[in-house]
Amino acid sequence: MQKPNREIAFNLIFWLFYFLYEWFGLAALSGEYSKYFLNACMALPLAFVVSYLTVHVFIRKYYYKGERLKFWILQVAASLILLLLRRLFNYYIIYPAYFPEAQQVPLFSFGKIIVELVNLYLIVGVNCLFYFVRS
Repeated sequence: MQKPNREIAFNLIFWLFYFLYEWFGLAALSGEYSKYFLNACMALPLAFVVSYLTVHVFIRKYYYKGERLKFWILQVAASLILLLLRRLFNYYIIYPAYFPEAQQVPLFSFGKIIVELVNLYLIVGVNCLFYFVRS
């Protein structure tokens, strides 16, 4: 298999497994599969975008070229902006319809933002790990 085809196949499998984990892995705890399907549909694009930016833009264009300060500024800024957008979307659109009990936590709860940041960067870190191992 040619390298671009292997890269595409790897990414399809990686993100499919992540989606299935977000859906079935979390829904199995509560039995609410339809709610967690929607959650998985929202989690995957954000994780994909942050992973793509981290590996293919920030690391390749800045970190490898020695522009480490620029790398960290862009990484932190992109992460915070995307996390806040996700939090706003979840809080005002997803939570009222599917998880009303989640609105008892304040919108900008430091704990909730930290949990979402850790959850996001676990998958970004795994994706980066595979990138470095394979390169």
